Amino acid sequence: MKQQAISWILGWALLLMVSLIVRADDQPTLQSNAAAAAARQHLIRQWSLLIQLPTAEVEFTRGSIQLSPPTVGYDEYWKLIEEFDLPDRDDRQDEFVTAILRGAKPRGTPWEERKLFMKQRMVRDEGVFTIVARPDHSIFKRPDAQVFVYAPGKSRYFYNTLNSFYHLPMDPLTVAREWPLTVDEQANEIRLHPPQSAGSDLGECEDIVDLTTGLVRRWKTVRDGRVISETSCLNVVDLPGNIPFPMFSLVADFSDGKLASLATYRVHHVKMNEDIPDERFVMNATAGTVLFDERYGDDRVAKPEVDVPDVVAYLDGGAALVPRAQTANGASGQSLERVLLLVNGLLLVIAGALLWRRRAPSSSNP
Repeated sequence: MKQQAISWILGWALLLMVSLIVRADDQPTLQSNAAAAAARQHLIRQWSLLIQLPTAEVEFTRGSIQLSPPTVGYDEYWKLIEEFDLPDRDDRQDEFVTAILRGAKPRGTPWEERKLFMKQRMVRDEGVFTIVARPDHSIFKRPDAQVFVYAPGKSRYFYNTLNSFYHLPMDPLTVAREWPLTVDEQANEIRLHPPQSAGSDLGECEDIVDLTTGLVRRWKTVRDGRVISETSCLNVVDLPGNIPFPMFSLVADFSDGKLASLATYRVHHVKMNEDIPDERFVMNATAGTVLFDERYGDDRVAKPEVDVPDVVAYLDGGAALVPRAQTANGASGQSLERVLLLVNGLLLVIAGALLWRRRAPSSSNP
């Protein structure tokens, strides 16, 4: 009886030790799961904040560098960025371009000063060319006195938005809710893991987000061991209202592991959540500007003789519009008419010469 009691006590002690060991082993997993869940909720809150900002005004320099043929590898690309301190030294950006192009001259200036205004669903992106986008139309204004008006979603032109600086993925909230993630608290970062799909190998992708701000640190696409593209947000500042904003960002595209193109966004001034009048999102035009209205399928053209403060209101208010095809036909008709007159004139000259030659012999031999 005594031996049975001792065996019973030893058995329970063994079970207790095993349960304690199992709980100790499960503790890190439970902690990591809790950390991942908390990080996911924080990321959803941060990205919801960034995509719902009511107004924004940004002055920036956009750089665009094309490398043909591509010769700079991924490691050398980052080495040059660090060598010329590109995120912090705008006075060395031309040296950087010379180095990354191997001394070749860029095609035109790679730098363009632009201003971006956003208010809810309205955008104005202005510079050498200017684009206004609203829910019911978009307008593209060229520097050669031509303005094009398009129906929603029909414009062929790219324009900047706040996501030109934040570089969030398409459908960011779905990514934040559904993509697998891991948390590295020591590095203060979240690693998002793209879901695998049939026929694609994205296991080497690096989608790293700052754990505190939710901003993209590095969004790298890798396929078959080669970098396809990479986006980085740097020099993050805190704006009023605890809004994080990257003052410098890079978007690099690679071909066969070599840098093919690079876009940079260097922000000089940024304001958030300050009132912007609706008039900022209206396009004007000076007298003599050619207006192309392409909203209704039958493209029409107008050329006002006076300054127009609101292009869309002018077109919708009974402007004298002429179908573009008719304009083209009229021009070709005038050209054809001039050619026919010239041909007729030449024929008359030739006929007159022939008649003169025929009459000359008959007069000398009566």
